[in-house]
Amino acid sequence: MAGISLPLRRLLSSRSFLAQSAGYAYAALSMAGPWLLTSAYMLALSRLGVPGLTIQDIQSFQAVVLYCYAGSMLLTGFFQLVAARHLSDHLFRKNTLAVVPSYSTTATLSLLLHGLVAGAAIYLLKPPLPLAVAAFTLFGAVGLVSSGMIFLGVLRNFSMILAAFVAGIAVALALSQALAPRFGLSGLIAAFAAGHGLIAAVFLSRLRAEFPARHPWDRGLVSTAARHPSLMVIGAAFAGGIWIDKIVFWTGPWGRSSEAGLRICPIYDNGFFLASFTVLPALVLLFIRLEGSFHDKYAQFYAALRKGADLQTIRRSRGEIADSFSTTLVRLAVIQGMVTLAAVIYAPFLIELFRLDWISFYVFRAACLGAYLQMLALAVLLSAVHLALYRIALVIALVDFAAGLLGAWITCRAGPELLGFGSAAAGATALLVGYPWIRSVLAVLERHTFMRQIGNP
Repeated sequence: MAGISLPLRRLLSSRSFLAQSAGYAYAALSMAGPWLLTSAYMLALSRLGVPGLTIQDIQSFQAVVLYCYAGSMLLTGFFQLVAARHLSDHLFRKNTLAVVPSYSTTATLSLLLHGLVAGAAIYLLKPPLPLAVAAFTLFGAVGLVSSGMIFLGVLRNFSMILAAFVAGIAVALALSQALAPRFGLSGLIAAFAAGHGLIAAVFLSRLRAEFPARHPWDRGLVSTAARHPSLMVIGAAFAGGIWIDKIVFWTGPWGRSSEAGLRICPIYDNGFFLASFTVLPALVLLFIRLEGSFHDKYAQFYAALRKGADLQTIRRSRGEIADSFSTTLVRLAVIQGMVTLAAVIYAPFLIELFRLDWISFYVFRAACLGAYLQMLALAVLLSAVHLALYRIALVIALVDFAAGLLGAWITCRAGPELLGFGSAAAGATALLVGYPWIRSVLAVLERHTFMRQIGNP
């Protein structure tokens, strides 16, 4: 845990309403800027129109992008937490010379993994050569962007992430107007890949300019993975929990094949995509609470342990961590609960505004509830990861994935009106498992920490 950046801390600590508003806006852009910019690109692409492209081409392009993002998130999940822990350990030791080698090693492994998976998909689907090359390039570029976001996220350089996405999405939009009319779907995918390639290049140039390096590679990344194998499972299971219901619905009776040969489920995808925007307040609040108040209490507790403070001071610090955790969950439940309730009440208006079909009304309501419960479960999981309670985080992630798979399978066969309730049930199950467990550990955190140190001298 590195804590929130100093500019954001100054804004949030100010008593000025304007400064507080700017702080929350900054946090919102930090958490959701790339996601919002990508969504804006899709909207602009459909509204501006590209000569020579049909509605089917646009839908096929969206399917390719969806699969690239889903696949990259699943693959990145295997090493995301490992790379973040590895970099955090180096930063704790003030070893900034290891930043670029760690990134180079992570990005190379990611590129190889993405290339193998993309090659296997192309071999199985056998798309036309231009489409295969464009999709292969996009998948690799998305993988490099994901690797860069891990490192810049740990370094808290959110302004660079946002600036790079602004430039990359602008380039992609400009190139799409030039390439798509001539090369069709392949040109549209190539333009989007070029934009992501620019984002990855900006990330690399920023890291190399800010952090000098003596070695090109960092072999310690593998050692970190060997010491903390649970981090690989946690990351993969967490990503799988996000996408498992979509994968089930894509392959289920309500899915259909796009022009690109990829299975999609529009009646679920559209409603879920709209519902995902409702959790933006929860993302901002979770980011500020975990990286602000929770981080400060966490740092004070472990500083007291390292300095050999008296038992009363240690227990008081531990109590502040527990209070911060409870306050975060309560605020998240209340604030996001009001947003979710408003979204459900105004669902008919939103569905009509975005011109979705009637079945999306049912999916949207279920997806809003699912997103709400998943955010609460995410808060518990991230708190466990931040406190290095990896066993708790592992169980939460696996329970969420397994419950999501079972819930999606059941609702897929129950009817389209129930699509999305499986995700809500999975979030509730993960929350019921994780919350009491982490509360019980927080009640004796000092003893738990000492016992863990004895077991891992």
